[in-house]
Formats: sequence, C-alpha cells, structure tokens
Amino acid sequence: MSLHAAIPPHSATEREAPPPSVRPPLVGRRVLLADPDRIFMLGLAQHFEQEGLQVCRCDDLPHLLSRLANAAWDVLVLDPALAGAAATSLFGELARLPSPPALIVAAPAMSEIDRIIALEMGADHCVSKPCSPAEMLARVRALLGRRRSSGASTTSGGTASFADLSFDPQRRVLRRRDGGQQRLSTAEADLLALFLRNPRRVLSREELLAGTAPVLGSDRSLRAIDVLVSRLRAELTAAVPVIVTMRGQGYMMPHQVRWD
Repeated sequence: MSLHAAIPPHSATEREAPPPSVRPPLVGRRVLLADPDRIFMLGLAQHFEQEGLQVCRCDDLPHLLSRLANAAWDVLVLDPALAGAAATSLFGELARLPSPPALIVAAPAMSEIDRIIALEMGADHCVSKPCSPAEMLARVRALLGRRRSSGASTTSGGTASFADLSFDPQRRVLRRRDGGQQRLSTAEADLLALFLRNPRRVLSREELLAGTAPVLGSDRSLRAIDVLVSRLRAELTAAVPVIVTMRGQGYMMPHQVRWD
C-alpha cells in the first residue's frame, strides 16, 4: 500500500496547512549550494528564495571552502563531483567546522553503495539527480526542523548588500556607498534583518511584530512597529526608498538582496 493511499481522508478544515508555529521556519535560514551544474543550482536557488531562505551558490571547490570558512550555514547541498579527488578530505573538513551544516548529498544516479558511503561520511540525506526543487525543499525543511528540535543553533553570517547600502547583522553596522557607516539599535537591526531575509515580499505588521517582539520590551503593539519602521527609514538614507508601505497590507523591501 502506498503512503498516499494509507492516509485516511480528512475534512477540508483538517487538510489546511498547519499553522506556521509548528512548521520549521525557513525565513532567514542559510543554505549553501555546491554543485558544478549551474543550471541545477539556479533552479534550486530560485525555489528556495521564494520560501525566504538565504541562498549562496558555489560551482568550484575554492569558492565553497571560502564560504564555509567565512560564514555559518544551516544546510549544505553538495554534489561531491565539485570536489573531485578531494571529496573525501572535504567531508572531513565539514565535520571539523565549529557549527557543521546539515548535509544533503545530491549526485546523478546514486547507487545503494554511493548512498551508504555518503551516509557513513556524514551526509544526512542522499538524493539522486535530477530531482525536483520541491522535493529538495522538503528535505531542507525536514533537516531544519530536526536541528531546531534538537536545540542546534543557527548563526547568521555574512553581509547583505541592497540598494546602495550594505549591512552586517552580527555587528549591526550599516554602511553606505560613500564610506559612511553607523551602528543600528538592536530593534532597528532585527527589523532590517527581517526585511533583508524577505526581499520583495510584503510583511504584515503582525509578522514584523512577531519577528521583533523580543527586543521591543513592553511596547509590543502594532503601533510600535509603525514607529520602529519610521525610525529605520530615517537611518536608511539611500538614493531610492528601501522600505515601502503597502497600504492595507504591511511593508516591503522592493530590492534584490545579495549575501556575501
């Protein structure tokens, strides 16, 4: 009997997606794609970014090693062919990282032996390519949920570039193209990071409140979000508007964001 056939029918209400609180959060989580197949990576990246994931692509080993050394990642999707003869040592380096990412090994036509070897070397999941972005996203979501429930921490690293500004969320430093820089308050930094992790997506005031409540103190109201957005806008003195108001819906950052 297939898994689908074994699931009993439910009412329309029961079939609704579970509330966000019980699903592993994707917004702001960092995924590193390492694959010599640029077209495959592009398809995954576009699908992942629509779900709020931060994605970086590497198509050669030096680039991958640089990314691993300079930032922390939640999930690594790796085709060992990218490392060639150095694949075995790469698995060892991953295991020695201070905060190793969950690892999905994706390679063409993986045999049972291939999967066993990858799992024994530290892979969490193995996937035969080609595979759909939807399936890969489901695997990423499952791994993030497992890491969250086990108490694994995920540390955001890197710098976000957008409009004519850049922002380092760990140091809360905002830099301008002319060389000027300033340090944002914790609340301003958290709010900006939320927009940067959801570029070109309308965020309701309720979502923004949920994402910044821990640093708002006792003033946890929708009005407090409006005030905080105004404060942040005053700091984001760029050539174009960085945060726009979507009447009746919330706020949005209309720019592409690049993470380095």
